[in-house]
Amino acid sequence: MSHAYFPDTVPEGTTLDLMMAKRKVVEGSEARRCLVKIREDDADTKEIDLPGSYYAHMQRFVWRETAIRVVLANSETLGVGEGLQDTLKQVLWYMCGIFERIGVESRKAIARQPQWRSEAFDNYLKIEYHVMRHEPWLVREFRRNNDTNLDRSKPSYLRIPDWKAYDAKLGNLWSGSRLRYTISERQEKDKRVIEPLHECMKKYYDPIVEEDTDFGYTFKEHLESSDEDQDGSSDIV
Repeated sequence: MSHAYFPDTVPEGTTLDLMMAKRKVVEGSEARRCLVKIREDDADTKEIDLPGSYYAHMQRFVWRETAIRVVLANSETLGVGEGLQDTLKQVLWYMCGIFERIGVESRKAIARQPQWRSEAFDNYLKIEYHVMRHEPWLVREFRRNNDTNLDRSKPSYLRIPDWKAYDAKLGNLWSGSRLRYTISERQEKDKRVIEPLHECMKKYYDPIVEEDTDFGYTFKEHLESSDEDQDGSSDIV
């Protein structure tokens, strides 16, 4: 589905408003289940049920969505540059698309396989761990300059110590661990929270390119396994 790919345009208007209105909360534990509750303004709360093995990963995912939304909501106060605003909007739109795909997979799988795997999320996690950015041109550069095959990678070695090392690269604020992966409504306007987040994003999303001149690259590894690996298995933990 086209909306689940990294967008080549910047969302505005109603599309952006709908994304900004959503609030997600992650509940559960790694030992049992991962429940994501989604609330929109003036709307009923929806839920997505995932295996417990996704709990820590979904905490990171929802934290990043929340942090980006909060910085965008305070962009005028923070003086967020236009280029960074556009990048954050695209990343947020992309993450919303990935989450929608996870929801579709959840509704199909949950009744049949208690420990099912999300192909969309597993592919997201591969790129997040190895590349740490999801813009197509950066993934393309990674492919050209690294031996890791993202399509066929089987990251069974990615255990808790590996993800702790990943968190250390991000720092405890941008990884979410400092604030325990949550931002309260009061903190959403607290300059002691939002200003450091803005600084993290300025560093993390540097460089910024306004236009990808080679956007014809399909970038389907986000959602699809390679043709050579169609067994649907995954061992990300």
